[in-house]
Formats: sequence, structure tokens, C-alpha cells
Amino acid sequence: MIRRPPNQWARMRLTTRGLLLIAIPAVFELALLSGLVKAQSDAAQAERWAIHSEDVLRQSTAILEPVLSESVALRGAARCSPTTPTSPPR
Repeated sequence: MIRRPPNQWARMRLTTRGLLLIAIPAVFELALLSGLVKAQSDAAQAERWAIHSEDVLRQSTAILEPVLSESVALRGAARCSPTTPTSPPR
């Protein structure tokens, strides 16, 4: 019968084995937890950017609508009578 040499696990002390049995899953759990925290942070930042983008679009629309309506009014006034402005100068 062939005898195998004792493997590394069998030569370790009991406390070392216990620490490894606790440490290895703890490392994976911490890695998973840090990944989840990073994903949550990225999602929160994406939400902030989406809200900011909506605000920018709302503000640009608020600026653009009066400009377009004034442009249309000026074009209409230019076609009717070029000497009469449609609104008083500001």
C-alpha cells in the first residue's frame, strides 16, 4: 500500500483552519457588499444627473418658447407692415 504525504490542510493547526474557514467567506462577502454599495452610489448619481437634465430642459424650454413666439410675431409683422412693431421695445 502506498502512503501519501500529509497535505497542507492536515498539517495546519486547528485555530488556523478555523480562521481560514471564517476569513475566506468574509472576504467574498465584503467584496459583494462593496460592489452593491458602488452600484447604489452609481444609481443615485445617475438619478441626480437625470433630475439635473430635466431641470436644464425645463429652463431652456422656458427661455425658448417666448423667443420663438416673438420671432413668429416679428415675422408676421414684417409681412404685414414693416414699419409697425408688434410689441413695444424693452
